[in-house]
Amino acid sequence: MPTQALILALVAIIVVPGIAFAGVLLSRYAAAEKSRYELEAKDVARAAAAVIDRDLTGLINTLQVLSTSRALAAGNLEDFYRQASSVKAFIGADIGLRLPNGQQLVNTRVPWGTSLPATPLETDARAIATRGPVISDVFVGSIANRPLVAVIVPVIVDDEAKYLLHVGAETERVLNIIKPVIPADWLIGIGDRNGTYVTRSENHAEFTGKPGVPAFLARARGDEGSFVGESAFREKVLVGYVRTSLTQWLIAANIRQSLLERPLNDALLLLVGFGVLVLAIAALLALWLWRFIARPLEALEAASRRFGQRETSFDIPTRLREFMAVRDALKAATAEVNQSRDVLELRVAERTQELAQANTELLAQMRAREAAEGQIRQMQKMEAVGQLTGGIAHDFNNMLSIITASLDLLRRRLERGDMNIYKYLDAAEEGANRAASLTRRLLAFSRQQPLAPEVVEMNRLVAGMSELLQRTIGESIRIETVLAAGLWRTRADASEIEDAMPEGGRLTIETSNAFIDDSYVSGNDSVASGQYVMIAVTDTGTGMAEEVIGRAFDPFFTTKKIGMGTGLGLSQVYGFVKQSSGHIKIYSEAGQGTTVKIYLPRYYGETDGDAKPIRKEARPLLAGSQDEVILVVEDEERLRQITVATLEELGYSVLEAGNARDALELLAKRQDIRLLFTDIVMPDVSGRKLADQALALRPDLIVLFTTGFTRNAVVHNGVLDAGVNFLPKPFSMEELAEKIRKVLSH
Repeated sequence: MPTQALILALVAIIVVPGIAFAGVLLSRYAAAEKSRYELEAKDVARAAAAVIDRDLTGLINTLQVLSTSRALAAGNLEDFYRQASSVKAFIGADIGLRLPNGQQLVNTRVPWGTSLPATPLETDARAIATRGPVISDVFVGSIANRPLVAVIVPVIVDDEAKYLLHVGAETERVLNIIKPVIPADWLIGIGDRNGTYVTRSENHAEFTGKPGVPAFLARARGDEGSFVGESAFREKVLVGYVRTSLTQWLIAANIRQSLLERPLNDALLLLVGFGVLVLAIAALLALWLWRFIARPLEALEAASRRFGQRETSFDIPTRLREFMAVRDALKAATAEVNQSRDVLELRVAERTQELAQANTELLAQMRAREAAEGQIRQMQKMEAVGQLTGGIAHDFNNMLSIITASLDLLRRRLERGDMNIYKYLDAAEEGANRAASLTRRLLAFSRQQPLAPEVVEMNRLVAGMSELLQRTIGESIRIETVLAAGLWRTRADASEIEDAMPEGGRLTIETSNAFIDDSYVSGNDSVASGQYVMIAVTDTGTGMAEEVIGRAFDPFFTTKKIGMGTGLGLSQVYGFVKQSSGHIKIYSEAGQGTTVKIYLPRYYGETDGDAKPIRKEARPLLAGSQDEVILVVEDEERLRQITVATLEELGYSVLEAGNARDALELLAKRQDIRLLFTDIVMPDVSGRKLADQALALRPDLIVLFTTGFTRNAVVHNGVLDAGVNFLPKPFSMEELAEKIRKVLSH
């Protein structure tokens, strides 16, 4: 009989059936218990929801009856206060009367005649619009100074909501009405529509008015359901939840998983006991089996130790088939080993030497390959970082330049009847689509903050702030100011302007007059054309990534560590600027720094009622001649094409290059090039280095730079020398024509 068959039969007969049977029973029991508790959890939540809806319905009915008060209809608020106080004693909650704008007229929490604040609620607008009762989410009462829930009923007079009548119920009231329906060992938590705790049957004071558990809120989808998760105290719980039909509050009933697992643990103990018994029986059988095979095993062990010897006995007392087969195999193997031992040892020695040599070579190859792969990975990382930081920064400025230049060319060709305009239409459309794709990734938000506008002399305000900032942040950070002469006045909240200035780092703050024309407005629907006062703040930091720029104005977004900032700074600046009818823009280059430009409308007189945006008068363009040759260097292909076309439209002879190498080759070949027009920030070789090399070849060459940074910020950051010719992006056709003509005329 094979020993394998004997062992398998033993396991199959004793161990497998018992353990499998116990496991099936335990699994079915666990599933049944889980289903029962899931149903019970939802039943407990439904019971709590029912008593809450019943209580709130009673409060609504009470308010609707009170809204028919004759004293209220007659406008006798003192008599109505006494009526409301009587009702308060009946319902156990304070009653208030407010105007539609939120101004309180009556509140039973304080004596009659007490001055009352305005307390508008988010749900007031819905109550006025629907003319029906509404129930608020949790809020902190301005008089009670504790979490409340308001039941609001509009008072309709002459087909108009004249008053808002409300009950301000403390959240503890909700706790008291659900306590009778909570079974032992169960806990109920109630959240409003915003996910804020209304109450919790344990630790009410600690939880009411606080945000709910995010992990739970994320899983509580739909009107009802159940799942296993973690409580606010990191305990594993079974949760059943429903939403109330009247308020859409979330009612969650949960029980600790440890209580549910107690019966399962008892069953598991029984299973363990059964398993121990089975193992004991198996051990007895194994002992008997060992005694049955012990003698042949000992003989086989002794024979195996003599394997390969010239004289070896293989007498093994056994009737088991496997032992007999092993005995015969040992005999045959020993005979074969004795015949080929010497040859095998020689071949093994030779092969061992070959393998050792091959292994040494393989290890050397592996080390070389690992070193090469490490270098390649590092190169790929550096290349990816370079492409990312070098490709994003100028995209938005280039898009605006493409659009404005294309529209300028379209206007001029249409004015003279030239219909060869499709390539400019394609360029403008592509730039607009790229800009739209970029801006769609920004989260929309709005700000409505109360402002105290006044006429502001911006140079005086910036100078005062610069002195204050220098004293505040210390001598390690240098602040430079460049204040424009003849700066226009603007009308804004001066304190909000001071809050809009960033702190830290090495800063350049400058002011200037600015004009936003129709060509820029056409690609920026939220910007009005006209005259503005511009404030630019530039730092010398590492710049901002595109994803950070895209979210810089989002509320609560910050790249600082926890505790170092709330993320509200730039969103407040954005809201203030937009509310002041202004415009704000961020320009950033990786490794160069960041510029934030704020545009505030120009103030024209003592009052701003008649202030109108001034539109730029159309004037003839300053044209050039074919004898004047200009070399345009720009790594953005579409922007380079538009710039070349614009200069050709102005009458100049134009050459173009996409990088510094091609530009230097053209300068060496064409001695008639008078002007080099180059972008500052380009891959490989910057515009500044290109200009140095070009002037070494051609000292008489005129150089004009362009970039998204302000001129003074670029100069003081060490990118360009003072006195350079500079045209900021984006620029219109008129600005380009005027600047080119000016630098060529000197």
